[in-house]
Amino acid sequence: MIPLLDVAELEVRFPVRQKAGLARRTPSFVHAVDDVSLTVAAGETVGLVGESGCGKSTLARTLCRLIDATAGSIRLEGREIVDTHVRRAAKAPWRGDIQLVFQDALDAINPRMTAFQAIADPLKRLRGVRSGPELTATVTEVAASCGIAETLLGRFPHQLSGGQRARVGIARAIACRPKLLVLDEPTAALDVSVQVVILQLLARLKRELGMSYVFVSHDLNVVRMFCDRIIVMYLGKIVEIGPADEVFRHPRHPYTRALIQAIPSGIPGAAPQAVIEGEAKSPIDPNPNACRFVGRCPNEERRCSEAAPPFVSLSRTHQARCHLLRGSE
Repeated sequence: MIPLLDVAELEVRFPVRQKAGLARRTPSFVHAVDDVSLTVAAGETVGLVGESGCGKSTLARTLCRLIDATAGSIRLEGREIVDTHVRRAAKAPWRGDIQLVFQDALDAINPRMTAFQAIADPLKRLRGVRSGPELTATVTEVAASCGIAETLLGRFPHQLSGGQRARVGIARAIACRPKLLVLDEPTAALDVSVQVVILQLLARLKRELGMSYVFVSHDLNVVRMFCDRIIVMYLGKIVEIGPADEVFRHPRHPYTRALIQAIPSGIPGAAPQAVIEGEAKSPIDPNPNACRFVGRCPNEERRCSEAAPPFVSLSRTHQARCHLLRGSE
C-alpha cells in the first residue's frame, strides 16, 4: 500500500554568508536536514522530537513546501511534490491536502483579519469557495467543530485568548479538509490546562476527519500519549525511529535514552535526571565520516569519530543509527 507521505533522502541546506573583505573560500552550508527518510500512513500520528536546532521545524516546513529542499523526494499519495517551488506550491492542486498548524497562532494569523476571515482565507484560495451563504455556512461549521463560538468570529487575534487563537489556527488548517496536518508545537505557547483541551480537540478531529498528523514537540510525555510512532532527530539526522511504546520502553540510541531519562518524574526523592554532557557540534559542514553525537555520547568509541554509523534495523518497525547496535536476525 502506498503511504500517504513518503520522504526519501531529504536534504535542506542553507548557505553561510562569507564576511566581506575576506578571501574567497569554499562555500559553507548549514545542514539543517540531512538524509532524512520517513513515511506516514493514512490515519497515523508520527511524533518528531529532539533538542532545539535539530531540524524539526525546518523538516516540518519543508514537508509543507514552505521551504525548498536541496535534494531528495517528498511524495504525497505517490505524487512528487518536492520539485514544486515554494512560490508555486501555494497554488498547487495538492496544496489543500497538506496543511500546517504553527506554534504561535498570534504570529501566524494576519492581525488585520478577523477569526472568520482567517478561516475563510484558505477556503477561497484553495477550494474555490467564494463569498456568500456557502462560505459563511462552511466557516461557521468548521469553527463550531473546533469549539469556536459564533460570537468570536468577528474578533481580531489580539481580542482572543491564547486558547481561542489556537483553535482559530487549527480551524484555518482543517478548513480545506486536509489529508495530512503538520503540527509544529501547537501547544507550546499555552497554559498547561489549555494544552490538555487543545490536545483533546486534535484527537477528536483526527478521529472524525480521518487525518494523519506529523506532531512536532519538545514534550515527550505528550508525544508518548498522542503519537503512534516517534522519530528522534539530532543535528539534522534521524537517529531513532519506532513505535511510541517501544521507543519509550526500550530506547536504543544513547541520545534517545538520555532524552527519556531527562523527563521529570515528579516523584520526591527520585533519582536525578540524566544530563547530556557537552555542547552539540556546529551544523555547518559537519564531518560526514563521524557520528553526529560524537563528543556527547557516554558510550563513544574510536570508530564513532572515523565512520558515520549505519541505520540498524532492531525489528521490522524499529531502527536506530549507532555503531554499538546489532540488528535483528
